[in-house]
Amino acid sequence: MIKIDKTYQTVTYESAKHGEAAEHGFIFESEGYTFRELVHLMRDYNNPSCSPASGGIYEWLSNDAEIDYSTGNETIESIHYSADNEPNKAKYWRKAMVCVGLIKGVTTSSLLPNQ
Repeated sequence: MIKIDKTYQTVTYESAKHGEAAEHGFIFESEGYTFRELVHLMRDYNNPSCSPASGGIYEWLSNDAEIDYSTGNETIESIHYSADNEPNKAKYWRKAMVCVGLIKGVTTSSLLPNQ
């Protein structure tokens, strides 16, 4: 299992004037995902924190902002590679990003071991 943290931040009109989020925090921490589940999850969080994305464990992925049209508040959720993972799990974060097309110029066949 690959452990993932999920965070959120909500920006209000007032907090935007100060360049800050009104609320932020964890939705969950260190939740385990299979590789297949992680790839599926990344399809919904397809905005990488770095451009171009390289698949580093310091990079996170965010979804498109959800806007509450009655208040104007915007909430963004992000998924992060958890620091609670064992070191050998880091490669799966990058491989999942390649599988969903977030890392350009790398094919999934190049990730397979040499035969």
